[in-house]
Amino acid sequence: MNKADAIRFLKKYQPMPPDHQIPKAVIGKYDEVRIYFLKNPSNECIPLFLNSFGEGDGYGIYPLVEDVLSHFNSLEVSPHLKVGLSSPYRSVRYWCTQVAASFPASDLIEPLAKILSEQDFDMKYAAITALEQITDDRGTHILKEAYKREPEPELRALIEEIMSNKKSCPDSVG
Repeated sequence: MNKADAIRFLKKYQPMPPDHQIPKAVIGKYDEVRIYFLKNPSNECIPLFLNSFGEGDGYGIYPLVEDVLSHFNSLEVSPHLKVGLSSPYRSVRYWCTQVAASFPASDLIEPLAKILSEQDFDMKYAAITALEQITDDRGTHILKEAYKREPEPELRALIEEIMSNKKSCPDSVG
């Protein structure tokens, strides 16, 4: 495996097929590419990984992509996350929302706010968690607004807990 082969593979799968359609050889190669970039970090892989997520969890490999991304800082990752959060593919938006919590950046606030309007519990949960990590009052305001319109009790409770833990807003979300 070399960098050119790894990049070529990732470019071919933007995104990967759903789990139930991925041949074992393809998911095996995806994992090889992941391991290659884990050992040989390159900025080129950031947008390619973020747009590679298919429906499902890649047989447990998609969560491990964050290990590759951990070699980079928020300034390197967040511009690509911003694009991924607006992807037409639900799977890409979902996994980028998950990853966003590890790369808090103010430029992700608006795309994460849009995720909060989707009718997808898991994506909203991840977006709330990601917004919690961003130290910007706009994120706090968005969480307060989301609390007011969120019908799901578990998500409301999560927002309430976040707001009660924020030192700048000790009085919950009222």
